[in-house]
Amino acid sequence: MTFHIPDEGHHFFDQTVGKVNTLISKKVWAEIEMLSFSAWLRNFKTDEEKYFAAHLLDALIFRSNKMIHSSYFDIFNQRIPKALRDSGLQNLIRDYSNNLRRNIEFPLKFVTVEKSSPGASGDLFIRSFRRHLRIKQHHVISLDTAVQQADTIDVLVFIDDITGTGRQFSKCLNKVYANSDRSLYEIFRHKLIIYCPLIGHTKAINKIDANFPSVQTLPVEILSDEHGFFYSTNGKFRDGVNSIDDAKNFYKDIFYRRGLNPGYTFGYKKQALTCFFSNFSSPNNSLPIFYHDEDLDKWNPLFGR
Repeated sequence: MTFHIPDEGHHFFDQTVGKVNTLISKKVWAEIEMLSFSAWLRNFKTDEEKYFAAHLLDALIFRSNKMIHSSYFDIFNQRIPKALRDSGLQNLIRDYSNNLRRNIEFPLKFVTVEKSSPGASGDLFIRSFRRHLRIKQHHVISLDTAVQQADTIDVLVFIDDITGTGRQFSKCLNKVYANSDRSLYEIFRHKLIIYCPLIGHTKAINKIDANFPSVQTLPVEILSDEHGFFYSTNGKFRDGVNSIDDAKNFYKDIFYRRGLNPGYTFGYKKQALTCFFSNFSSPNNSLPIFYHDEDLDKWNPLFGR
């Protein structure tokens, strides 16, 4: 049987859209514009497409500015001090926050995961992190500078938005620097490296733990395969009626019927996440049906890429 609306599912679209409208109007999801949301909904023409869209919205993990700032607070005031304490670096905790808000020498530096495109999400996040917590620019440096100053750094803290597979972070640590002929991980092997993504997938966390055992990976929020939109243990879609294969084919047909060919149709490594952050780039692990913006005459994105 092809993808269809179950008997009890005919009101699901209206119910779900009503919930999202409330979240937007009540400023819980303040950064989503009602006009953008309405335009995205207009992408879905048939009742079946609208029913599918309702499931996408029902699975949406959206982190507003307020939620992101709360995560910054957690990283700065809870996770980093605990990591310092657990590593025997109690001496750095004294006046820790004050020192980072002054232009003085302090052996803890913040960096981000280098990504291929300029202005990528990691750069945006660490800039936002620094400004919100009033950390002086002096303590936020590039990885090249970190290598040059390695002798004066005891703690290197990576700030990132999300790690889905651990590939980009691993690439950073494995990068060999010509002036030392060693990788970043080797240069800082006997120092403390803390990796603080706001969201970490268990696949990424396990990979990092296995390949870089001295790194402390401390995500604020953890996702797993179960958070994938098409996750199933019994071959059924989220509604318990349609098959997962029919749902995947229906999803692909939404693009094909419009002549769209988005990259990573099911998200990078087919993780099929539905996770997005306010005012930042969309993670490529998430489904492009939310953010595809290369054919604006055929598709209205809900989030920016």
